[in-house]
Amino acid sequence: MPKLTPEQMRDFLARPDVVCHISCLDDDGAPYLVPTFYLYEDDVFYLWPRARSRWGEYLERDGRVALCIDGGVEDPDQWAKRVVVRGRAELIFGPGRIPDNPENPVRQLVYRTVRRSDPDLTFADFVSWAAGIEDVGFRLFRVEPSKVTSWWGEYAKRYRNAYPTPVW
Repeated sequence: MPKLTPEQMRDFLARPDVVCHISCLDDDGAPYLVPTFYLYEDDVFYLWPRARSRWGEYLERDGRVALCIDGGVEDPDQWAKRVVVRGRAELIFGPGRIPDNPENPVRQLVYRTVRRSDPDLTFADFVSWAAGIEDVGFRLFRVEPSKVTSWWGEYAKRYRNAYPTPVW
């Protein structure tokens, strides 16, 4: 299985049909897994859980995190593409409501995150959407990867012929 080139990985992570699954540690130290929105810019991932989400609380307590981004299974060119990330989440905002100032960097990051899944979303539509959820509140985390693994396509040769063919 070939690795994605940096350009292929950026293009893949920008697609609206890929999903990020985040794994963090709950209060007992057990794995906690949830799908979420994300933004990938300048080799960094941004995650923004609701203010009262469990995984936001878990990340704030212990920032160790793993991400698995996959999807696009309807598109043969995207089949079996995966990006797996290990890193540490750093709280950079919240918990609180999305700032009102249109120039605020947090508001801009949230807008770009939402726009990734809806490329036609205008800033005016985003402002209306944000006003409708201002009582929810969010946290914003920055995840700088310590390890990134990517691949796509068929099984690697090392997976082939794992077991000898039975002789009956």
